Amino acid sequence: MTKYVIFGASKRGESAIQSDPNREWCGFLDNDPRKWGTQFLGLPIISLDSFLQLNGDYRIVIASQYQMEIIEQLLSHNVTSFEVYWPVFRSKLDGEGEHQDFLAFDFDSALHQSERLAIFINNNSGSNTLALKKKVSFERLGIDTAFHHEHHKSSDYLIDSLRCKLAVVTHDKIFPSNTKAVQLWHGFPMKGLNFMSRYQPVQTRVRTRERWLQYSAVASYSSTYTSLMNACYGINAEQYVVTGMPRNDLLFESGAVDKLETTLGRKLNGRRVVLYMPTFRKTMYGQVNGDDNLQIFGFDRFNREALFEFLEREKLVLVVKPHPYHEDDFGLGAKDELPESVWVMTDQPLIENDYDFYEMLAAADLLITDYSSVYFDYLLLDKPIIFTPTDADKYKETRGFLIEPYDFWAPGPQCFDQISLQKEILRQLDKPKSYISEREVISKIVHHYRDNESSQRVAKLIVEQFNET
Repeated sequence: MTKYVIFGASKRGESAIQSDPNREWCGFLDNDPRKWGTQFLGLPIISLDSFLQLNGDYRIVIASQYQMEIIEQLLSHNVTSFEVYWPVFRSKLDGEGEHQDFLAFDFDSALHQSERLAIFINNNSGSNTLALKKKVSFERLGIDTAFHHEHHKSSDYLIDSLRCKLAVVTHDKIFPSNTKAVQLWHGFPMKGLNFMSRYQPVQTRVRTRERWLQYSAVASYSSTYTSLMNACYGINAEQYVVTGMPRNDLLFESGAVDKLETTLGRKLNGRRVVLYMPTFRKTMYGQVNGDDNLQIFGFDRFNREALFEFLEREKLVLVVKPHPYHEDDFGLGAKDELPESVWVMTDQPLIENDYDFYEMLAAADLLITDYSSVYFDYLLLDKPIIFTPTDADKYKETRGFLIEPYDFWAPGPQCFDQISLQKEILRQLDKPKSYISEREVISKIVHHYRDNESSQRVAKLIVEQFNET
């Protein structure tokens, strides 16, 4: 019977065991000599060299954020068959579905450098790389291109991660040190990141900076964005190129209402749309930002029946787009108990319909948020925004804000209770231009470009980087 050894004595390794407790887990591998000879979760921790001297039917499962370095290490020791624990966060709202957290790989140890452009898509909620897939044909530009989605990993995903000529990413994806990559990121920063994040350990900050120095180019919204991001990552000015973000091109496309209705299989029937998009409070590994025990909107007192009656009476539809880490519990109760006036958008129907949520943002007549960076992009639509910063002090303490004062950067009314929120929703829908000058000020600071050509500018940047490789 096969025995399994986890490469990575860490929180992710613990998560791997919890994901499949029926396997015979017998120990951990780790590259940290200080851990050798100790135990984690009651299992021994040894070095790779010690493991290679074992006899028996053992299989390595990599469960580490440094998986690419570990894979290179294994291949250099002629270990070409292993598994990678790649958890995909999934919501109970979407049902169980087909999910695979453990991916098996068998490689020829002599993997050769390819001439391929690899573009990695993390999700369908404001993805700059998914927008590129929809807006640009790199094949027509003569470049062999592969798009890889985090929800559909395969051996090609891993091979391209290891050996592509150029990678394009939107998150902190780790590549071999000789891989050239372009970073598009996933939003204008309001919250502290890396060096400017209060919860990030110093060692992690330094390692993250080293990875960012590896990027040959970082796409930017504007000089303001460049300055803020560089406070967080401390790289070189020459790496930033102001292009605008591809996902914002999707805001200007037609058919937003049809796409929203198609994705959720429901009809608005002329009702106005109020969109609620909060930021995340808790990661899949347990790190908490702000208050993780909030009611919807973060109000101390909340009456959901009163909200439902308000929506019905005013002929409104509340579309809730919870952060993926909060899809199971966003403060309104079970999905099947919600009235026709409340729609919940999760990532799964977006993936199934091959839509990005930015393709339907324009369907919203009004946005409600707290600190989610989506509102910076929503400014391009010049529609009302209501802010509910109910745990601002707690969020500042645990995560930290990158830009202040909040009152200046939040161009709209702030609500701290349900009654004022419901009144403000009607006021903003009736007078959508009441904060137009405040929105214009922030929009000009955030966006150098306010057109629908960012995908083309980013494509030009990618082609230049590819041809220089």
